[in-house]
Amino acid sequence: MNELYRSMGEAQTADDLLARALYALESAWPAAFDPATGNVRLDIEKPENKGLFVALFRHAQALSRRGCHSSALEVTKLLLALDPEDPLGALLLMDYTAIRAGAYAYLERFISEFDSNHSLALLPNYAFSLPLARFRLEQQQQQQQSKQQKQDQPASSSSSSSSVSSYTLLAQA
Repeated sequence: MNELYRSMGEAQTADDLLARALYALESAWPAAFDPATGNVRLDIEKPENKGLFVALFRHAQALSRRGCHSSALEVTKLLLALDPEDPLGALLLMDYTAIRAGAYAYLERFISEFDSNHSLALLPNYAFSLPLARFRLEQQQQQQQSKQQKQDQPASSSSSSSSVSSYTLLAQA
């Protein structure tokens, strides 16, 4: 139903139905089932589990559309924890949500430590995302260093600097 309403342009209704489906699936979990531990595995080939995988994947997409990229990243991590074989292609969503969430160090660590038959760095999206994540990490480190340097400078040295108008700076460029 979620996909039907989304195709009709009823995004709010589609998201509400998805939230209801996730609530119903979560309510049906046995007490011992705790996906937060990371040692729970489900087989998507069983019809009982397929609905959960599809609902979680669509939920991650919906969260990303709403701008909740950190939450979408966590749902994507959950999908991969439930089935590392990645039957729905959550790996293709992982790098996007990590970049958008600002989890650059996590993405770099994930790519280097991912246990699979193939290297993630060979996938085109990861071949682009890894250098982008490293670039953004370097930018963050430079910004932190410049903030630290500004805090270390005494206040008197900033007042003695000559003031230059923005017009002068534009004229010099």
